[in-house]
Amino acid sequence: MVCKMIITDCHSQFGYYPISFSYPKKATLHKKKNLVSIIKPGTPYSFSSEDEYLAEYKNSYYGETFKKAGWDCFRHIEIMASGSIPLMADIRQVPKYTMALYPKNLMREAFINFHKNNEAPSEEVQKSFIEYFNQNLTSQAMVRYIFNMAKVNPNKVLFIDQSLPQTEDYLSILTLIGLKQVLGKNCFELFHTPYIYNSYIGETSTLYGRGFGYAKKIDMSEKSITSNLDGIDLIVLGSLARNLHLVEELEKTNIPLVYLYGEDLSPKMRNEEGIIHNSRATTFVREIY
Repeated sequence: MVCKMIITDCHSQFGYYPISFSYPKKATLHKKKNLVSIIKPGTPYSFSSEDEYLAEYKNSYYGETFKKAGWDCFRHIEIMASGSIPLMADIRQVPKYTMALYPKNLMREAFINFHKNNEAPSEEVQKSFIEYFNQNLTSQAMVRYIFNMAKVNPNKVLFIDQSLPQTEDYLSILTLIGLKQVLGKNCFELFHTPYIYNSYIGETSTLYGRGFGYAKKIDMSEKSITSNLDGIDLIVLGSLARNLHLVEELEKTNIPLVYLYGEDLSPKMRNEEGIIHNSRATTFVREIY
């Protein structure tokens, strides 16, 4: 389980909560053929099909990964979503409050045991990763975590991210998907993000990461767009850093606010921490150090 003390300590020290990327589907246990996946971090995608890409991880006990632009890397999530175990060489260097929702202790033990024994993990260890992932790192689980930390139980949510239709952002996208999975049409978009819906006719290969993990994940029947605040009992800003121009107006409403900060650098390093501290919103930050 996630260490609640780490989460509350983080909020006490910084004024915001940790958050991480997530995945729209639960993980399941699969039979394996390979010890370590052939997919190598840092090399270009050699897969044009998301199913084939994930199948490679599903067929392997382990998948190699490490810090990318930020410590919280979508590759970690893809590996665990496939029912495999991330081999993260720099896991011991991850800052205390970054990736706080990950099974960092399990990841450390897995890395040590692999290099000591060079053998497949036990089924018990595999199940431990899968159980943890399903409870904490699915998109639905992440949305429920947000609601819990923000102390809200909303019926209707307005999701706002003006940049998202043109500029893909994992944290914002996956949270929107999770909100749609939890609330359906009661999650309204102010700015429509077409590529998350199964009716999208654009070329997904042109999306960031070829759209793997987020493109066409929501049925078009769940689409709902509004600019009317009537009945809205929570506003979620998908990316604070990319929508700073909207903050002043949002703060004037009497509706509870949630801000997400998914940048690769901490808000302190980007000189945006003051905006968070002066806000009435419950804010969640991906990279904290």
